[in-house]
Amino acid sequence: MSAAMARILYQFPLSPFSRRTRLALAHKRLDVELRDARANAAFLQQARDRSPIKTIPILIEPDGYA
Repeated sequence: MSAAMARILYQFPLSPFSRRTRLALAHKRLDVELRDARANAAFLQQARDRSPIKTIPILIEPDGYA
């Protein structure tokens, strides 16, 4: 999968919801770019812009949909 077509997971590393999401993606053997929204303010803002209810984790599919 190319970098332009990768799935992106905005997540908090210690969140149980983010962990569950990472486990499900790993189980399905899906490639995903992890973005730590707690460590990087720009990633947090990008995630908030994509999610209408402003929740984390948020998975962005290759077609751009959350």
